[in-house]
Amino acid sequence: MRKFAWLAVAGLVVALAGCSSSEPMAVQITGPLGPPTDPAVVSGEAAADGMVCDAAMFEELYFVDLDGKVLTNDEADQLKQVEMETGEAVFSAKFDKWTCTDGSGSFVMEGKPTLPVSEYNFDGVNEVSTWTVDSGTGEYEDLSGTGKIVVDFDKGVVVYEGELEA
Repeated sequence: MRKFAWLAVAGLVVALAGCSSSEPMAVQITGPLGPPTDPAVVSGEAAADGMVCDAAMFEELYFVDLDGKVLTNDEADQLKQVEMETGEAVFSAKFDKWTCTDGSGSFVMEGKPTLPVSEYNFDGVNEVSTWTVDSGTGEYEDLSGTGKIVVDFDKGVVVYEGELEA
C-alpha cells in the first residue's frame, strides 16, 4: 500500500510540474526610435503561438537613478541631459509598458543599461540594455521573460529580443 501511495504522489508531482508553466518562446518587439505613433510589431514564436499579442503600444513609465530612487519626469529629463553631455551612466533602470492593441492586457519590462551612452555608435547598431518582465495585467499576469534591447540608429528602430514564458 505504501508503494502505491508513493507512486500516486510521485505521479501527481510530475503531472503538476508539467502544468505549471510553458516552455520559453522567442519574442521580438520592434518599434520606432523616439516617441511612437503606431503600435510596435510583436513577432517570434511567442506571438505566433498566442502567448503574447502581435501588436502593442509603447509607454515609457519611469526611470530609476543609481541610488534606486524612482524619478519624476522632470528629474529624469535633467539626468538624460547630464547623460548626453557627460556620457556618464545616471540610470539603474527604466520601466516600459506594452499595452496590447487587441485588449488582452499589458506587461511592464524593466530595462537595465549595459552600454554607456558615451560608447553608443550613433551610425550603427548598439546592444544598450537587458530587459526582464516586471509585471502584467489581463492575459499577461503570469508572463515572465528576459532579453536584450538593441537600438539601430541607422534604421531608426528599437528591438526588444528575448524569450517569454507564461
